[in-house]
Amino acid sequence: MYRHSTGLVVALTAFVMSACAIAPVVPAFAPGDPPPGPDVAVVFGRIEVSFDSHDAKGESFFLNLEPAAGTGGVAQGELLGFRSGNPFYVVMRPGVYQIGGSDRPMISCTGVTFTVPEGGGAVYLGTLSIGVEWRTFAPNDIGINVRDDFDGARAAFQEQFPNFEGPMVKSLIAVPAPQTRGAATISPCRSTAGSVVFPVSIFFGF
Repeated sequence: MYRHSTGLVVALTAFVMSACAIAPVVPAFAPGDPPPGPDVAVVFGRIEVSFDSHDAKGESFFLNLEPAAGTGGVAQGELLGFRSGNPFYVVMRPGVYQIGGSDRPMISCTGVTFTVPEGGGAVYLGTLSIGVEWRTFAPNDIGINVRDDFDGARAAFQEQFPNFEGPMVKSLIAVPAPQTRGAATISPCRSTAGSVVFPVSIFFGF
């Protein structure tokens, strides 16, 4: 059971709603939608979130996407909405994106990037796993990794969109290896929540 406070719910809800008003949400691609144009691609994959090893499957989250520094291209800062453990299918413009982090779980990431190539079609990003281990008197531990489930994801895509035409390419999310500094291991993602801030469920329908 996640700990929470009413005041924190109100504050975080206001914060996320404010962020949504500034950053556009990546549009979803659903069965029956018209084929995307050649200047965009259908991007798909899966994101899994866990708190203290408890699977948050089915809960809704946002990832903050930013244009990767110095890459050029036409990538725009957007919010990627997803349900943990469920596949996502969204329409994105080409470019190199950086996953800047999330407001829930409250994390900030460096160097976690993916590329949407030009030419349209479908682009597979992989399965991204984000695990938060809560600490009382220390920064929360954040584990992040990506795995390649392309065969199963491709089959699910073809079942969802049997009439989709266009190339399908694999462009896995790049996650830097953790760095070692003395006795400490530094993850590419860090917690932005203090020890008194607890996970709060903020639900959005997609």
